[in-house]
Amino acid sequence: MDASVEAYRKRRQQRLDAHGDDTILRYHRRRQKRLDLREKSIRTAKWSNNLFDFDSLKQDTDRDDDWITMNGSPVLVGEDDVIMGGAGGKFTGEKLSDLGDDSPEAEPRGNLGKMDYEQRIAVVQRELGVTTEEANTYCNDLRKWSESGYESIRKYQQGETKDPEARRLTESVEDYIENAPRWDGDVISRGISVSRMDGNLILKELERKINTGESIGMCGTSSWSEDEKVARQFLGEGSGKISILFHAEGELTATGIQHLSKYPREKEVAMSVSQRLTPVSIEKDEGKSDTWVVWLVSEGW
Repeated sequence: MDASVEAYRKRRQQRLDAHGDDTILRYHRRRQKRLDLREKSIRTAKWSNNLFDFDSLKQDTDRDDDWITMNGSPVLVGEDDVIMGGAGGKFTGEKLSDLGDDSPEAEPRGNLGKMDYEQRIAVVQRELGVTTEEANTYCNDLRKWSESGYESIRKYQQGETKDPEARRLTESVEDYIENAPRWDGDVISRGISVSRMDGNLILKELERKINTGESIGMCGTSSWSEDEKVARQFLGEGSGKISILFHAEGELTATGIQHLSKYPREKEVAMSVSQRLTPVSIEKDEGKSDTWVVWLVSEGW
């Protein structure tokens, strides 16, 4: 195993040992208060092949309003962080900084398996504290995302479209990821296949990031699986392209959506566009000349 991976796992174990048996604490550390969601929920990425953000993330300055979720209800935020409406007027006129965020975080969880419609609605209502109508919207949008909606979301996040429905779907999926229970920490995997030119550029930049300790983004909301075998199905091995199998672990802004997915066998995990990942290891897949395996950890982990 690569020495950098061994060093990372040693540091991780030291952190776990410091917490004793209550390892769940490492997932309950606040990344940011939810008022920061309005700054990171919809972003676009800059990089030539539209696969990764190796440089920076920028806000979408074309947005003409600012909606966030408080206690399961959307509210409109105006200038100076003053709430202008939403949630039945409960917070209108209040400043976000005065309200704070004292709501408890749900315990992290893994995937929940295949569910029927009534079960999905009940789970979303319970976990997010939303109405039946709102839960139905989340269920439909996450199912759409898992089927083909990811394409319109990726285009919106990269500034290739301003379609209102693409925007709505993007905000809905990102809002769900932000407010649903965090992924429980098991390793998740993602497979991609790219042209040889793009692949060589990506590999070269990943090696540089390993040396500098800098992080990358996935250039949009990204789909992962808890099952490595599923991720490998997306590699396109033998196609003449370069395939990259990513493994990620740590404190991730991601959540299991198997129970909402159109394809529950994929054991899907949805990761937020805001998540930054630090490469710690890169090596060729054993016995496969055009496939590389890259280990990533959550930024700052």
